[in-house]
Amino acid sequence: MERYKKLSINTLLFVLSNFGSKLVTLLLVPYYTYMLTTEQYGTIDLLTTTLSLVIPVITLSISDAVLRFAIKSEYDCETVFTNGLMVCCLSSIIVLLSIPILCYISIFNGIEIDFAVLLIAQIFYQFFNQFCRGIGSVKVVAISGFLTTLSMLTLNIIFLTGMEMGVQGYFRALTLAYLISILFQIFTQKVWRYVRMGKISKTVLKVMLGYCIPMIPNSIMWWITDASDKYMIAFFVGVSSNGIYALAKKIPSILSMLHSVFFQAWQLSAVEESEAKDKSYYYTTVFNMFSCVMFLGISFAIFIIKPFLKIFVDEAYFSAWKYVPFLLIAVTFSSFSGFLGTNYVAMKETKGIFKTTVYGAISNVLFNALLIPIFGMNGASVATCISYMITFVVRNRDTRKFVKINYKIKYNVVCASLIILQIIFLFIFKNIIFIIAIEALLFAVILALSLYSYKDLMMKLYLKIRTW
Repeated sequence: MERYKKLSINTLLFVLSNFGSKLVTLLLVPYYTYMLTTEQYGTIDLLTTTLSLVIPVITLSISDAVLRFAIKSEYDCETVFTNGLMVCCLSSIIVLLSIPILCYISIFNGIEIDFAVLLIAQIFYQFFNQFCRGIGSVKVVAISGFLTTLSMLTLNIIFLTGMEMGVQGYFRALTLAYLISILFQIFTQKVWRYVRMGKISKTVLKVMLGYCIPMIPNSIMWWITDASDKYMIAFFVGVSSNGIYALAKKIPSILSMLHSVFFQAWQLSAVEESEAKDKSYYYTTVFNMFSCVMFLGISFAIFIIKPFLKIFVDEAYFSAWKYVPFLLIAVTFSSFSGFLGTNYVAMKETKGIFKTTVYGAISNVLFNALLIPIFGMNGASVATCISYMITFVVRNRDTRKFVKINYKIKYNVVCASLIILQIIFLFIFKNIIFIIAIEALLFAVILALSLYSYKDLMMKLYLKIRTW
């Protein structure tokens, strides 16, 4: 049970650092709907989505290699850190040199420098975060996440409300929040201790890049799966509609925050337990508990979506509820795929990540092109859902050569059926009070079913926790 203890402690630390960040981001959504027009919000979403594509490409995904090799490898931390830092510095120089090119792209509209500086800040924030995680400084990562959240909240109020800077203010607030956290990580971790210019090595770089470069096309494919709908909506329906869809995608972040904080801890445990003889049992236990939490998350999100939007967002954004249910399911299958993807990371078989993601990316583009012109934004949400399902199915089949997970089929089928009922009722009934009542009842049924299905495991974990 020691590994469950370590996973639980790491998860708790990441919850404290990231859950607050994700929760504040979610709570800021109503604030953004009042401070920004649907077009401004749509523009911000497109640009931040673009950032998520550019970073792994321009850095060669070096941060992923830094994390993996810092956890367990034949190289010392100074070697891993120095070689990774060099790649990040070269990437930043390329970003600065690209600013004149950005001036010719209309969507930037005068914020080219802000975009470039934010990109550089994210590169180093991601690099330091991954290195700290790799060497086990989880508390530093946790506090850093809290600082980012607090800074972002304060600076958003200053730039958007006080100075009314719009899109530019949003980017500057985010940039400064990252820079504050980077400085905190540098000085608390004393990262200069790991800089050894004499340890820059072509051999080490070749090994690290050999691990992470296959993850670049994977990042691109994953980005296509996650973001192509936004660009197609902007093309077929308009940027303003993309603002509404962007809000709809924020709601499933209730689930994303659960996945992201757990995934950070799970990735460490998956690597450490990759050679354990009973890893299939361990992976099965963790996955089934994780899927239970995700099903509860979907049910709860569907339960609160209409009253939440009715109360907290501007009326122009209320229609976003229509696109949330399928996006919730999409996030769940994305999370399941991410869980299985840690098998590739643990075994250093990163080419498999790319191969399995390609299926989802191609299907996402095809279904978006087919469904958006017919069904508009709901076509995009359905296409995203289907593509993540395909990725999960393919990845589940492929990773069985590493570890076999035994799913609780009956529990999953019953929960999925109840969630489908929730979605149907959400669309059929108009009265908010009645919707809240029926959705609350179905959520209670799923909760009761989950407690019954996992009562033995939860009791074992509870008794073990009492002895820690």
